[in-house]
Amino acid sequence: MGSSELIDAFRFCPRCGREGLRPMADKKSLKCVPCGYQHFINSVLAAGVFITDEQGRLLLIRRLKEPSKGKLGLPGGFSDPYESAETVARREVLEEINIELGPLRYLTSYPNRYEFQGLIYSTVDIFFAASPISLTPLKALDDVAEIVFIRPRDVDPQELAFESLRHGLQCLIEDSGA
Repeated sequence: MGSSELIDAFRFCPRCGREGLRPMADKKSLKCVPCGYQHFINSVLAAGVFITDEQGRLLLIRRLKEPSKGKLGLPGGFSDPYESAETVARREVLEEINIELGPLRYLTSYPNRYEFQGLIYSTVDIFFAASPISLTPLKALDDVAEIVFIRPRDVDPQELAFESLRHGLQCLIEDSGA
């Protein structure tokens, strides 16, 4: 089975449980024909952090899992309910590479399409820049195959996992002159 957009994937109403969800003409929401419930397909928040060390090198991770397994990414991930973007960024960095960060500086955001289990999720990827409090005890944990240090201008954009990340890296380079 190929990938499908969320708007085309759901058929059963979360309110009444009956089959009858139909895409609205705007392709931004679904409406249940039997009960009238309307469900909006909204973007999911993801946060990533451009972490630089004292030598100005960028900390990247090599992705352990699909999508984009083996490509370079940032430590980061999806928000849990009721989390701020900053909380997501700090939690995900700790879960993925075991370090705590100093102050976060908002860098940019960019829309993304993230495929998971055959469905395509619309995301808004928010990027921060930060320095680590310490790189000890840095280690590859959840979803991380490898940790890579590289100068920002030496990163091959084609090695990056997502278009949003390419946009974020370009903003980092322009912002910091890295």
